[in-house]
Amino acid sequence: MVNIIVELSKYIILTLMVLYTFHYVYMVRIHDRPDRRVHLTAHLRSQLVLFFLIDTLAFVVIYLETWNFSAVFFYLSTMVYFLLFQIFVRNVYPQASRMLLNNTCMLLGIGFIMLYRLD
Repeated sequence: MVNIIVELSKYIILTLMVLYTFHYVYMVRIHDRPDRRVHLTAHLRSQLVLFFLIDTLAFVVIYLETWNFSAVFFYLSTMVYFLLFQIFVRNVYPQASRMLLNNTCMLLGIGFIMLYRLD
């Protein structure tokens, strides 16, 4: 059963990454529209949800393959880090690009997943 979940998770993560990329490309394209603020906010929230889903699914797969509880602790600590990072940057730099902030968190999350897998 674990093998089926691991195999399905590869395709689910790939689909979520494609959706994340679609949201980014769409946000870049609507940059000149007059009603862009409403669309940007919705897509930025969708990107954050997709990011958290990708990280959650990746760490669930890591936990199912290793049955090591430190994966759960590492996952929780990275999610707290990303939440604090989002809050800190938005408060300190209110004019910062949220698209760039989301992409930074996504790339850091993928890096943390790879580093944990190397362990």
